[in-house]
Amino acid sequence: MAHPFNDFEIVRRARENNVPDKRFQGIPKSALTSLLVVAAIIGLYILSRNIYPLFHSFADMITVLITTGIFVLVWNRRHLLDNHFYLFVAITFLFFAFWDFLHLLGNKGMGVFTQYGNMGPTLYIVSRYILSISFLVSPLFIKRRLNITITFTVYLAVTVLLLLSIFYWQNFPVTYVEGSGLTSFKVISDYVICGILLGSIILLFTNRKVLDTRVIKLVIFSLFLSIATGLAFTKYIDPFGVTNALGHFIQIASFYLVYSAFVETIIIKPQDILFRNLKQSEKAHKESEEKYRNLFNNMTEEVHFWKLERDHDGQIKTWRLVDVNPPTLKTWGKQSVEEIKGKTTDEIFGPGSTEHYLPIVQKVIAENTPHSYEDYFPNLNRYFKFTTVPLGDYFITTGVDITTIKQASQSLKESEERFRTLSETSPIGVGISSADGVLLYTNPSYEFILGYNHTELIGKKAYDLYSNPEERRSWLGKMQENGVVQDIETMLKKKNGIPIWVSITASPMLYGGKETVMGTIQDITDRKKVDQIKDEFIGMVSHELKTPLTVTMGALNVAMTQGITEEEKKSLLEDAVWGVDSMADIVDNLLELSRSQSNRLVLKSSSLDITKTINRLVVQFRGKSNVHRIIASLENDLPTIKADLTRVERILENLIDNAIKYSSQGGEITISARKDGDNVLVSVRDSGIGISSEDQDKLFQPFQRLEAATSNSTIQGIGLGLVVCKRLVEAHGGKIWVESETGQGSTFFFTLPL
Repeated sequence: MAHPFNDFEIVRRARENNVPDKRFQGIPKSALTSLLVVAAIIGLYILSRNIYPLFHSFADMITVLITTGIFVLVWNRRHLLDNHFYLFVAITFLFFAFWDFLHLLGNKGMGVFTQYGNMGPTLYIVSRYILSISFLVSPLFIKRRLNITITFTVYLAVTVLLLLSIFYWQNFPVTYVEGSGLTSFKVISDYVICGILLGSIILLFTNRKVLDTRVIKLVIFSLFLSIATGLAFTKYIDPFGVTNALGHFIQIASFYLVYSAFVETIIIKPQDILFRNLKQSEKAHKESEEKYRNLFNNMTEEVHFWKLERDHDGQIKTWRLVDVNPPTLKTWGKQSVEEIKGKTTDEIFGPGSTEHYLPIVQKVIAENTPHSYEDYFPNLNRYFKFTTVPLGDYFITTGVDITTIKQASQSLKESEERFRTLSETSPIGVGISSADGVLLYTNPSYEFILGYNHTELIGKKAYDLYSNPEERRSWLGKMQENGVVQDIETMLKKKNGIPIWVSITASPMLYGGKETVMGTIQDITDRKKVDQIKDEFIGMVSHELKTPLTVTMGALNVAMTQGITEEEKKSLLEDAVWGVDSMADIVDNLLELSRSQSNRLVLKSSSLDITKTINRLVVQFRGKSNVHRIIASLENDLPTIKADLTRVERILENLIDNAIKYSSQGGEITISARKDGDNVLVSVRDSGIGISSEDQDKLFQPFQRLEAATSNSTIQGIGLGLVVCKRLVEAHGGKIWVESETGQGSTFFFTLPL
């Protein structure tokens, strides 16, 4: 069998040079063919009128030979066909020939299937169904390839099933009854087959522009004659009658037209089809090349076309330029393709270029798959993204300038790194949540403030962190209206359920390409407590100063009134002095606390006789309170200590004053002192209400008053005395504590180093 390219070339050249193809010079001319056809028809007619069974056999054998011959010739020239319509029809004819041959053997009087009766009509109707249905399907293969294996498998399977149905299972419908003629099934089937053939004609006519004009005309005429054949075979009663004979003549004519369409057009004159294919191929190639050139020249990206150059071992040595588009010339700083065409990369870009790109080219060619990569050109200060596509011993590389994208990406990366560094090291909590409130990012401070780890917060609803979720919805609505919202104070819940006060600032932002909300939180719980203490302190100071101030002002005003006695005036002045002393104590304690908190407390130490100091204060307080028994119990020969006299007196005054406040009238207050190792241990014991263990924990905190004191309006003070005592004792290097039971009185101890 000749190679298809050789056949194609022979036909193309013969067409171009108007030289007949010598391989077909032995084919008869049309006039001789027509004469032989007329002679055959006359002979068959005479035979049909004298020996009908022989005529019938000849007629069927003619169709069998024609259809079988079409299959053989088309099969051997299938590589020349421009579509697989011809091949599909040829395979159909092969199986039709098989069934038509069985029809010939099954006719009455042939003596082949005697046990089944006259099988001719049955086998005929099967062959007609196969032919008509196949022609209806055939247009599908005008524009698509035929899977020959599947096609033969389907036809063989159908053939086997039909043979089993007719001869083994014997369940195929009866088509002829002796003495009555054709059955309804046979007549209806002929009409159905004619309808299918008419549908085939319509489909073929619809696709007439794809097939050769002569082929389509002859096939359509053949199908019309096949319809006429079917109609003729619906009318006979005697299988050897005139109507049956007419049907066979029409059938022969039908297949003669198929012969003309397939044999003469495809085999005798294939150059008509092949030259049409050639022109279409050349036209398509020209159009394709024009499209390629337009695309090549108008692309904004770089395109360079290279040809590989190999060494003796077949290894890639270098590659030479075949073509480039205008954007490439502009980037390379070249005026035309001619000045660089055929040059290697080293010759165009300088030594080392081939070595630089060789691994990429080797990878692309070895794997036969495209590969994308980025490269930076220092001389241009630009980044490019290249894609190299293999084409046998060639390859095409396209390039896109991505400098702007790289710079933007680098800026974004640097910005993200700055944000992350700032966020990760910031003492302020930073959280980012989606539009529906799901946390997407939290920094370590955010997690520390709320007591969660990172994985516990990511994906958690931000609303769940609020003591009152409605507060978040409220400020979120304000943010959507006005943009950034700042310094919103609200309460969040820590992981352990403890509420904390935070200050929140929030603003909308894009995160991961989506609209989100970034919020910062600062723990202001301590500040809130300080504010609360400050408010309470102001209230307490105002209240505590008001009483002595009122007493002082009232006493002085009355003392200046005329008509009062000297005794009354003296009593009023004593009340005024008490008020001033009380206010002075409050102010002195405030000053001491302020100095301690601001690290401005400076001790003026000197030798101090603790015995004399305590005795002097006992006498002083006995004068202030004549309802309490104030006793000094001091160890003999107490050594002197080095301390600040004023501050030691402040410590003792606060402790004795507290003892007086919390002791019932007439109670005993004892001030003791003794040497205790390297310290002097001083204590003030009262016989008052005592202190509970809960109150003992908060005794030395600012502005704390005992529960009993707050419930007893007669006990005055703002809770600063003990705090001042603690600060002053610790400033001297000592320590202070209390021992007490509720209802059993209290004893305050403090030490001063010798």
